[in-house]
Amino acid sequence: MGVDNDDVEGLVLPLSGLRLEWRGDGRSRFVPPAQYADEIAGRFEPGPEDWTRADPPLPCAGRAQRAPGSGRGPSWWLLYGAITGDGPVTVTLADGRTPPMLTLGPLWICEWVSEWQEARVICGGDSHTVFGRKAGYLRAQDG
Repeated sequence: MGVDNDDVEGLVLPLSGLRLEWRGDGRSRFVPPAQYADEIAGRFEPGPEDWTRADPPLPCAGRAQRAPGSGRGPSWWLLYGAITGDGPVTVTLADGRTPPMLTLGPLWICEWVSEWQEARVICGGDSHTVFGRKAGYLRAQDG
């Protein structure tokens, strides 16, 4: 399944630069910019293992530019999940901001740039706290 597949919809996320792709068979994948460039150039062909179920097993899933507390300064943060019929999805950060929501196929996506902070996701009547704590141990990454 290469990038030419007509059954694939794609969206480049504005802050992280990640490309989110969704297929009509209900599978999705996140693609870093360098990998996508290699796919376009024919240097890499994604395999079936690169595609996962589009609906995460939890109400939402997240990614971050780096682990909370492992670097100095702001970084990008990303949450995503399956759109359900239970009502709108909102994300509210601990500082009170509500980052914009994007959609692709059956997925909602939300990203922002900040220092580490907790976020509250409300999906219909359910509320979930994410990025609620920093890891207890982090090996120094910036030397």
